[in-house]
Amino acid sequence: MGQLGDRIGVLTVILETEFVKALSVVLDHGLDAVEAACAEALEAGIASGDVILAVLTRRRQPAMPPSISTPDALRLTAASH
Repeated sequence: MGQLGDRIGVLTVILETEFVKALSVVLDHGLDAVEAACAEALEAGIASGDVILAVLTRRRQPAMPPSISTPDALRLTAASH
């Protein structure tokens, strides 16, 4: 039983560390954002503090602007000599 107790102790420390990572960003990102990031990580099956932080960072990045098509009148063409 001692070996099982040791393993449970190690797992508890790991879980506590991951939980602290997630909670440490609540003030910066807000509880709703952290909760959504946790849910996304759990759905992906990779719920760790680092993954939750990565999700939050990705969500804070501005959306990519839409592409702008170049009108034909402004396209460069090869000049023939």
